[in-house]
Amino acid sequence: MNIFFRKKGRPLFFIILFLMLLFSIGSASAADLEVGPSGYTYSTINQALAAAQAGDTINVHDNSGTPYTYQENIEINKANISLVSKGNVTLTPSGSKRGLLINSSGNGSKITGFNIIAEAWTDDGTGNLPVGVSLYDCKNCIISNNIVKGFFWGIISGKNNVINNNTIYNNSYGIELEGSNITYNTIYNCSMGISDHGSGEANLIYKNIIYDCEEGIYLVWCDFTLIEGNQIIDCTTGWGDYSAHITFHNNTISNCNYGIAMNANNNVISGNILDHNQVGMDITVGNDNLITFNIIQYSSHGIQIYGSSRNNITHNNITHNMVGILIDEYMDTSTLIAANDNKVLSNDLSYNSDGIVFGSIFSEASGNEVHYNRIVANTAWGLVNYSDEVVNATWNWWGSNADPSSKIYGTTIGGVITNVIYRPWIILTGTAWPNTINAGASSEITAYLTTGSDGLPVMGGWVPDEITVLFTTSKGSIASPKYTNLGLADSWLVTQLSTLGGTAVVSITVDNQTITVPVTIKGIKITDILATTYNLKKYIIRFHVLPAMVNLAGQRISTTQFLKFLGTAIWELNGPKLPAGKYRGKIGAREYLNMALIINNFIDTQGRAPNYYRSSIGKLNIYRIVNLYYQALKFYNSKKRLPSYVYGI
Repeated sequence: MNIFFRKKGRPLFFIILFLMLLFSIGSASAADLEVGPSGYTYSTINQALAAAQAGDTINVHDNSGTPYTYQENIEINKANISLVSKGNVTLTPSGSKRGLLINSSGNGSKITGFNIIAEAWTDDGTGNLPVGVSLYDCKNCIISNNIVKGFFWGIISGKNNVINNNTIYNNSYGIELEGSNITYNTIYNCSMGISDHGSGEANLIYKNIIYDCEEGIYLVWCDFTLIEGNQIIDCTTGWGDYSAHITFHNNTISNCNYGIAMNANNNVISGNILDHNQVGMDITVGNDNLITFNIIQYSSHGIQIYGSSRNNITHNNITHNMVGILIDEYMDTSTLIAANDNKVLSNDLSYNSDGIVFGSIFSEASGNEVHYNRIVANTAWGLVNYSDEVVNATWNWWGSNADPSSKIYGTTIGGVITNVIYRPWIILTGTAWPNTINAGASSEITAYLTTGSDGLPVMGGWVPDEITVLFTTSKGSIASPKYTNLGLADSWLVTQLSTLGGTAVVSITVDNQTITVPVTIKGIKITDILATTYNLKKYIIRFHVLPAMVNLAGQRISTTQFLKFLGTAIWELNGPKLPAGKYRGKIGAREYLNMALIINNFIDTQGRAPNYYRSSIGKLNIYRIVNLYYQALKFYNSKKRLPSYVYGI
């Protein structure tokens, strides 16, 4: 047994010993080094760096709570160093034009919480321009929660670094990057806020705030970059792009000369808000881009496309601009580049001066298509085509069922527009299902923007979602407004239980068009009411409580609803004149009609039937109330008038 135990135990012993040595080495290499102006082991950061081992943390203190400046040139050349500010600590370069450098030996290092500020500098013509933080040669480094100010380059970052939650301002260039993650930074008063001048690497630019720059974000040849959730304000150009396969998503750009300026292909621009820019989006010689679900408003030109082809502009809200969309040629030196085969589909092009404009008097634009758009309330023209090339603009909603030719500017021959095909256009229709219902039942009312003016279904697409649809009715109630989804909007006509029939006329209004849909309502028969009341009486006698539900003319309704309807029914059958007369030991018509009003009001306010009613002949419990209604309705069914009195038994 002892031999067996030693054989099994030796490997375990060596494993434990190895782990102890490993942990002791790890803990020894992860030391904290303290730097401060007095009372600390090191008085300069460079002293601590010289003594540090890979993985150490260097804590840099201010002067006992008072701001303190370290005038040093810092170079981190050991891996995984954490340089952490403890208090209000400023780093200022001394002599050279470099603030803080992490070289290729410093991979994985972190810099947190410093004010990295340069003194005034001038360009000496050598090309050696000051840099606040340089990560050009390192990887997997993190720069977070710093202030970087006064350099030519605020931060230069190479591949696979993270620049997070810094404030970077008063630099010529905020962040120059190459395949890094730039997140939650505030960047302002720069020539370029975030830029990549041709690294060929993909970047992540996420939830930064950039303002008062010439170029908010500027990218050249850095394909597959994701730009998401940024705010760009008061720049000359919000985003300038010369790259492909960029995803530009959920950003807000406002008060810029150009919100977006692109000379690039195969990009996706989606879900952005471009607001109060001189030009919302400019695409010059950029092909095969997808522009979708953006809000572009209050600009001179919402989208302008020059010499660009095969772009898809879909599901955008392009409103309150001078020109919603402009598509035209581009003259590149001596070469004319046409704008062909662009598709404008399912956009809201409303409340502009001109909704969409093609070409100029000298240009040609072929193969462009405009379908399924809402083109409404533009003050000049809905669609303009200056060129001789034909634009296919069928299946658009122009705000009414009428011929939209008065909203289209194009070449006309004999009063007929020849360079815009707009027939068929979309018209508003509606249905009720079912279109005949019992009183107290409901009918689904549906508005359709899915039919062409030729009476045929619209094929291949839908008008924009969220177009407002108003429903009103002459009888009953209906929820309004509703909003289109895939060209449809529906609401429910809800009618009241009644002995009276008739027709409910439902009006459907979209923009300037109103149509009506009739619904026939069949009143509840007295015989059906009597049958339900008789069964209710039997239930109360047997169980001494009210049932939760009753069946009335094929409808299952709550007993509370039915009790209210009994009171309503005798008033409907009575007519407008209230009868007179009092009867000893009996309840006259005037009293039982008023009783019905009081009980109905109680049900409306309390949501239940009363336990009793105090009448001229004493308290009437719920059974006696039901029996009273039953007497009145049974008499009416026989005599075609209400009785002068009923018994309270």
